[in-house]
Parts: sequence; C-alpha cells; structure tokens
Amino acid sequence: MKNKLHYFILLFVLAALTGCNEKLSIETEIQGAPEISEFTPTSGKAGTEITVKGSNLRDIVSATIGGVESQILYKLSQQEIVIIVPREGTKSGKIVLATSRKDDAGESTRAESAQSFSVTYPTPRVTDFPKGGRVGNNVEILGADLDIISKVFMGDEEGEIIYQSEKEIAVKVPFIIDDEATVSLKYANQTGGESEIKGESGDFIVEKDEPEIEKVDQESLMERSLLTLGGKNLNLIEYIYFGEEKYAPVSQDGNTIVFRVPTLPETRTVKIKVTYYRETKEIILSDACEVIRMKNLFSANQAIGTRNSKYGYGSMLNGNSADGNPICTPCVLKEEENFDKIDFAGYVNSGLDFALNSPDAILNPDPANTKNNLKNYWCGTAAVPNAENFTIFAPFTAVQTRFYVLNPTTHAALIEQIRAGRDQLEITPSLFTSLNITKSSARTRKSTEAAGTVSEQIFDKGSVVVFYNNHKDKYGILDILDVFVDYSQTNNINNGDKNNQGIAYITFDVYYQR
Repeated sequence: MKNKLHYFILLFVLAALTGCNEKLSIETEIQGAPEISEFTPTSGKAGTEITVKGSNLRDIVSATIGGVESQILYKLSQQEIVIIVPREGTKSGKIVLATSRKDDAGESTRAESAQSFSVTYPTPRVTDFPKGGRVGNNVEILGADLDIISKVFMGDEEGEIIYQSEKEIAVKVPFIIDDEATVSLKYANQTGGESEIKGESGDFIVEKDEPEIEKVDQESLMERSLLTLGGKNLNLIEYIYFGEEKYAPVSQDGNTIVFRVPTLPETRTVKIKVTYYRETKEIILSDACEVIRMKNLFSANQAIGTRNSKYGYGSMLNGNSADGNPICTPCVLKEEENFDKIDFAGYVNSGLDFALNSPDAILNPDPANTKNNLKNYWCGTAAVPNAENFTIFAPFTAVQTRFYVLNPTTHAALIEQIRAGRDQLEITPSLFTSLNITKSSARTRKSTEAAGTVSEQIFDKGSVVVFYNNHKDKYGILDILDVFVDYSQTNNINNGDKNNQGIAYITFDVYYQR
C-alpha cells in the first residue's frame, strides 16, 4: 500500500511540473542522411516502376536516373520509395535521391546508388490509330510497348495523355484548326534523341463545335451600351469587330455573350462580326449598323442607394468612368488611382434626407469645417481602408463638386432642352452661365419638411440637378426619375450605428460632359 502511495505522489509531482513549465517542448527525431542499399529491377524501359530501398527516405523530394529527373510515384516508408523511369531524355545511369532538408556541414542530403540502372529501348508498335474524334473528348491508341511514349500529337497540337499502359494510350483531342490531322507519337531512343511513329497523313477527322449566335437586328447601337446576344457554344467566340476595331467580350458562357459597344471617333456605319478558332473563322452579325457617338456621356435608368436599400450595390458616381458604368461602390476607393475619380456619393443624414455630397463635403481636414464621413461608406462588411486618414485621401478631398437644382418654372426651357437632347445634347459651360452652382450637396426633403419641398438645393421626383466637378472641369446633369426615403427610420441613422444606413435611393438619367 505504501509503495502505491509513493507511486501516485510521484505521478502528481511530475504532472504539476509539466503543467507549470511553459517552456517544455517535445523534441523531434532528427532525420539522418538518406542511403540507398538496393533497387529493383536493375533494368527496364521508360515508364518502368523502380522500387528503391534504403534508409532515411522520408524526406526525399526529387529523384534522377542518369541525371534525368524521375517522378516519385510512392513513398512507402522510411526504407522504401518507388520512382518511374522518365519517358523524355531517358538514359542509363545511377539513381540519385535528394531530400528537402538544407545541406549542412555534418550530413549529406543526397543518396547515390552504387550501381547504374540500365535503360532498354524497345520500339513501340501501333496496331490501331484513331480515325477521328471531337475536340475535348478522349480517343484510344492501341499497340505494344506504348508505355514508353512521351508525347502524342494531332497535327501540330499536342494532346494530353489521360491514361497510358503497355497496350493502350487514351489521349484528349486538343483544339486543332484544321478539319483533318495526322496522329504522331514521340518516344526517346538510345541515342538520347527522339523518334516518331506516324499514322496515315490527314487520316484523323477533327470534330469541332461551331458557335451559333443571333444576328444584330438593330439599325443602330449607342456607344458604351451593352450588346447581349444569345446562341450556342458562345464560349468559343474570341472577339467582336466593329468595322476594323476588335474588342473582347465583357462576359460570356455557352449560351450568352455580352459586348460593350465601343466609342468611335464619330458616328459611323460599320460591319459587325465575331471571330473564333483563333480568328480563322467568322460570323457576320450585321452588314451595316450605325454606331452612334454621343455628344455627352448619357446613361439612362441609373440608381444610387444606401447600403440597406435595393440599390445598395452602388452609392457613388464617376460620370466618365472608363468602363462606361457611372455607378460604383466604395470598394473602388481601395485603389489610390480612383481617389479623384468620384464626382459625388449618396448618404442619409440624421434629418432623414438623402444627400448627394461632394468628396470635400464627405472628408475635409479643414479645422474650421472638419468632415470625416468617409468611414461610413463600406466596402462589403467594413469601412473603406484608411477612411479616416486625411493624408492618404488628399486626392479625394481635393475634389469639389457643386450642385444646383433647376426651378421647374424659371428653367422650364433649359429642362426641355436637356430632355429633348438626351445623348445628343452638347454640354458646354455656356449652357449654365445663368446658374450659381455653389452648393457642396443636393438633397431630398427632411422628415420635418413638407412633401413636395424643392429649392436650389432640394430635389424630388421630376427634378433636374446640375453639378460641376472643378477637379475634372466637367458638368453633369441628373434627371431624377424616382425618389424613395423611408421616413419611418429613427433619427440616429448615421450616429454611431454603422449597420443602420436607412433605406433610401434615387433613380435617374445622367448626362455627363465629354
């Protein structure tokens, strides 16, 4: 009984010491230098599996035979590894295994066999060449000693070997421009070079999918607009041509393809075609279609909304964006090159008005009028990086956009001119000489203001808002189509609760000076 008591006390002391010692560590086994004791077989052709035996083979990461890299097929144990005789550059020589450990002064990281492996070079024989196949499908080649084949070509294109044995090769048919091709097989010979077996010339019939695409039935297309076409196998389409100018698709899958109508130097009638199969084939979509160059960068039915609204994907506007899409998310501000591209951004104030704010009204380091609201614009689930850093965002704060809401009575003629002109309205400073465009924001009415309230700074559905970006030296126009503000929201919309951005959005047509 006394001995048992001493035993339990000893266990308790050991456990306590182990628990209190934060520096206690477990030593790992130090791997010794690799060694090769034997390998079998001692000779064989390309593709032969060689079992190498020895010691400390756990860390082996590369193998060579006669200096030519060999694939490691299996690591069976510390004492056994299986490698494959390479199919390219195959030659006799010693087997060398190398470990992943860095060399040190005490131990070698390489093991070399005492004797050489002798490579044999049988001549492969093909009894059955495939007569045809569809691009992307597998075809079979039958014969003898096919496991030494290193490459399979169909015409000038190499096919992917999917499966290989002594009597069979399965190869994926590569994309081939021609409709007929010659099948050829490559293998290493004893001189260190490459030999070839060829089938009958042009005996392989290539089957390829052909794209089917609907025609462009419009007589005219507007620059920067999206052209969406349906069909089959549209993933094969490479480019669209408007006259001599070629453009890649915006997006595509097997059944739908989308292109952006380009901006040409002037309104012009052009032939439209698409190309495929490395531009060796084409489909004419229209023999004569007018591509209209707008006199201003017009975009219809745009929307800006708060984060929780149905248009929450976009709360900022870049009227002359390179991709033709004027609406963007705060995520664009993750890239410094976009800091001075934003014309304005939407925001719900505590008075429940939805405001369009100039960048310098969002973030302003001026001690007399400090603004720091950029942190409330989120990219995904977090604020824009460095949103509170005035120095980093100096190019953003340098942008001053000013607004003016047209009076429906006083400016009736100008409003009519704008709406009649649409994309052919030529926007120049002379169009707005009578306006005093000075406000750093334009907004909807506050919850405390009567429905229908409008002014030089307050807009509603049906209003026309003019803005001027002094950094870009460009004028823009918003023709407000719809306004929605959820006035039932509490008035702490943006006061500390970043998850509550209110529900507000506007839809509009935007005109932007070229």
